[in-house]
Amino acid sequence: IPGGAAFFFFFATDETPDEEPEKPKGRQEPSGQADSIHQQRQMKRASSKQTVKRPAHAEPSKGGFSTRIIDVVSRLSATHARTGRANAKTLTQLRVISELFCEVTVVDDVRDVRQAHLAEFVATLDQLPPTYRRSIAERDKPISEIVAEASKAGVPVGLSVATVNRNLVHIGKVLKSAQAEGIRIDTSINPSLLRRFSK
Repeated sequence: IPGGAAFFFFFATDETPDEEPEKPKGRQEPSGQADSIHQQRQMKRASSKQTVKRPAHAEPSKGGFSTRIIDVVSRLSATHARTGRANAKTLTQLRVISELFCEVTVVDDVRDVRQAHLAEFVATLDQLPPTYRRSIAERDKPISEIVAEASKAGVPVGLSVATVNRNLVHIGKVLKSAQAEGIRIDTSINPSLLRRFSK
C-alpha cells in the first residue's frame, strides 16, 4: 500500500522494544523483504538516537552556521581581523563581554536571547565592583559569587556609563552578525533601550 512503509518507519521510532531477533518475522515475510525492513528500522533508530544525543546548541542554522554565541563571536572576530575593521584590543573585549553575557544569563544559543536577558546583564553590571576579576583570587571566581561578596562587604559597585554602553554595543554587534548570517534571532531586541547617559 502506498505510504504504508512510511507509517511503519514512524512507528518504529517509538520507545517500544523492537531489537529482538527477527526469527518470528522470517516465517511471515520473505527473508529479503524482512532484512530490508529491519535495516531501515535500524537506520531510522540510529538517526533518532543521534538527534536526541546532540546538544540543541550544536545544531547548525539552515545556513550551516553554529548558533552558539561564542561561535558567532569567533566568526565575527575572524572577519574583523582579516579586514582590519577592529584591533586586537577590541576583539578581546568582544570575546570577554560575550563570555560574561553567557555566564550571567546562562544563555548559550544566540536564537534564545531576549530583551529580558539584556536587562538582566545590565543589572548585573550595576552590581559588580569596577575592579572585578582583576585580582588573581577573582580571576576564576563565578560572577554570582563576586556580586554576593561585594554586596556583603559593602564595597562600591557599578560599572561606568561608558563601560555599560560598550558592553551593549558589543552584544548588539554579535546579534547583528548572527542575523546577517541568516540565523533567526528575536527582532524585538533593542540594546539601545538600556543605554546609560552621563549627567
